[in-house]
Amino acid sequence: MHKRIFLSETESDLAKSIAQTIENKDDLKVVSKDVPRETNNRWQNYSQIVEAVRELHPDIIIIQPGHSPFEVENFALASQLVGAKVIYISSSEVFDGSKAVQEESAGLVDKDGNQQVKMRFVPYDEYDFLRPATELGMSFVHGEQYIQRYARRYLILRPGYLFDETTMKMVDPAQLIPYGNPIITPTKIEDFAAAIGVAIDNGLNGVYHIVNPGEAKTVAELIQYYQPFVKMNLVKPKETDRYAHNQMLTGHKFTDRTGYTLPALIWKK
Repeated sequence: MHKRIFLSETESDLAKSIAQTIENKDDLKVVSKDVPRETNNRWQNYSQIVEAVRELHPDIIIIQPGHSPFEVENFALASQLVGAKVIYISSSEVFDGSKAVQEESAGLVDKDGNQQVKMRFVPYDEYDFLRPATELGMSFVHGEQYIQRYARRYLILRPGYLFDETTMKMVDPAQLIPYGNPIITPTKIEDFAAAIGVAIDNGLNGVYHIVNPGEAKTVAELIQYYQPFVKMNLVKPKETDRYAHNQMLTGHKFTDRTGYTLPALIWKK
């Protein structure tokens, strides 16, 4: 018997990759009912979501990025009507980007004789405290809280910086570089979609990070790998600005629970 999967979005590259992963599995089936983007209150009308959920009767609802916390709350509440599990795709933006460890200073001292301290950014894991630095991050935190409060069964997935090679080769870098040019763990969209299929197969619940193993980069470095001759015009943040510079995640928990590791990203010189 097929498990019925309701996608909250069907038009994005991520949605298409997830749908492709689901259609390649014999026991899963997409049953989405999309609402045109020109509809201003797309999924904010609770009765609209209830109608779709009752009509499609999904076993799993996958809520993708781009929905407001209010929409996420509505999906979580509606899931109770049919006992559906909710998979919420969150973000590394839920962290403030300050996680770091002190490195050995090798006896270096400054001109006043004080020992120099050097800090190194390290990846966030699933047990780190949520402390967003931006409004976008706060919206993801609220989304996670609504899922945990109202969905009877849930899985929260936080990918690294999602990208696909076609976009990286063609799109204007100015449209892709977040403020402050954060350091990231790049995650291919198709690999993340495949990991969602693994998570469903293993019946995962709780919170997991999903990332490709490999070298961390800044967003500008990732773009420049695919567009080596493009000129970067980076805006230098002010000291008073709030942004998450460290958006690295570790995916060890997912691998430990499923035995599955995403393909490693190898950056050729």
